[in-house]
Amino acid sequence: MPSGNLLVVVPVFAVTFAVLLFLRRRVTEVIADERTYTVAGKAARATIQIASLGMVLAGIVLLAMRKSPSTPLGQTATTLLYVTCGLLLLNSLAFFYYNRKTGGA
Repeated sequence: MPSGNLLVVVPVFAVTFAVLLFLRRRVTEVIADERTYTVAGKAARATIQIASLGMVLAGIVLLAMRKSPSTPLGQTATTLLYVTCGLLLLNSLAFFYYNRKTGGA
């Protein structure tokens, strides 16, 4: 049941967003360089690899534990595995897009 908390969250979010935009415009020095982007890329790659491996292992374990394909455990496992496939597909598409955008082959 909704309790009206959304009436508080939306204005607070809007004010916070406006303050962050205002503060960001006041920054004049360099806040990121090539090293920062390289580290962020490596961290993102490691996150995708670790999360995908964990989700696949969890999905396989859940599939092994199910009693029939229509049980909630089987449906959860199937959903988890499909989400993992979607995540990896999205990652591949983003890689190809940015590779072409930055002059890759």
